[in-house]
Amino acid sequence: MSVVVEAQTRVTRLFDDLAGFWTEIYSAPGVAGGIYRRRLERALAWVESLDLSPGAPVLVVGAGAGFEAIALASRGYAVTAVEPAAAMIAIARTRAEAAGCNGIRWVRGDVHALGFEPASFDLVVALGVIPWLHSPNLAMTEMGRVMRPGGWWLGSVDNSHRLDAFFDPARNPVIAPRARAVRNALLRKRPSFEPKAAQHSSNALRRLLDCAGADRIAEVTFGFGPFTFAGRPLIGDKAGKAIDAALSRLAERGTLIARSSGAQRLALARKREVGVRDI
Repeated sequence: MSVVVEAQTRVTRLFDDLAGFWTEIYSAPGVAGGIYRRRLERALAWVESLDLSPGAPVLVVGAGAGFEAIALASRGYAVTAVEPAAAMIAIARTRAEAAGCNGIRWVRGDVHALGFEPASFDLVVALGVIPWLHSPNLAMTEMGRVMRPGGWWLGSVDNSHRLDAFFDPARNPVIAPRARAVRNALLRKRPSFEPKAAQHSSNALRRLLDCAGADRIAEVTFGFGPFTFAGRPLIGDKAGKAIDAALSRLAERGTLIARSSGAQRLALARKREVGVRDI
């Protein structure tokens, strides 16, 4: 088995095993659940601002438990949902049927190799997908290929400059990798091959969008927490929600640091027309 295939297999297995968790996260009462709900709400608000035609073809990659696909189908779009994990598709189908969204096309597939004709979709949605990709440049190229010129890409990454991670040595992007390397060397342990979500800066996201031939139109960061130390909760849920709300207000006002240090980075981009390139 090649390294690439093995990496994809591990991620797919992880999401099959955690299918129940990802189904419940949007209704979870804590700070993390609130951030995921906010991400979906903001994404849907951006979609509504695009004024897409009724029945416009929309692709949702990494569809998971189907939250985005169902929300978009209920708004009248022709939704195709791609997801590699069989358990997630089964859950998503059941949820869609319960919501009366029977027209969604469910495809078990890989975003690195989308089996659709070029320029098939007016909008491609990728929420919470990029952090788990073994070859994000390739996947973004594929998403760009199936987007029509002038079409839209809407997606998210985990922010590499998220404020909550800097307070925890186990999550700090500078300290954590070195600490793990030292620990593994001292204990003579091999590095863990369990999939971990990657994080991206604003510039890194822009480079990925360039792979899709798309120019960023809007970008925001939001969500502060959960705050941890050594991987354990640092503050209670009630205080965590209050801190998240206060920092979110500062971010919306454009306050320095808060405006760029949310846990999530959400972006809207538009595919270039033929022969047009951002300079």
